[in-house]
Amino acid sequence: MQVSYAWQYRGRWNRVATESSETPLPLQAGSQEEFITEHFWGYAQAGRKPTGEYQVAHPRWDLYQVQRYQVDCDFAALYGSRFADLARREPQSVFLAEGSAVEVYSKKNIVG
Repeated sequence: MQVSYAWQYRGRWNRVATESSETPLPLQAGSQEEFITEHFWGYAQAGRKPTGEYQVAHPRWDLYQVQRYQVDCDFAALYGSRFADLARREPQSVFLAEGSAVEVYSKKNIVG
């Protein structure tokens, strides 16, 4: 199965893509993928506004085994010059999750 996502930022197209197995596998307990996908709290802060905390809920996601991947992003433009070298580095983890509908609860301000 092939999955890709592309977006344009400042006139340049950025893209991430995977080629994976057709059959999903259960998420393994204690895995890095479980640690990332099973986070149910998010935090956001913009400018001088207070930090907000929000809860996210979704069923446990199955994973597809990634056979090949491509990352073509201008990390410096997207995230700042300190991230420029990411374009030359191998990612530490690449996975494709089944996904589902996600419920996001109301934000609460936690830092004034």
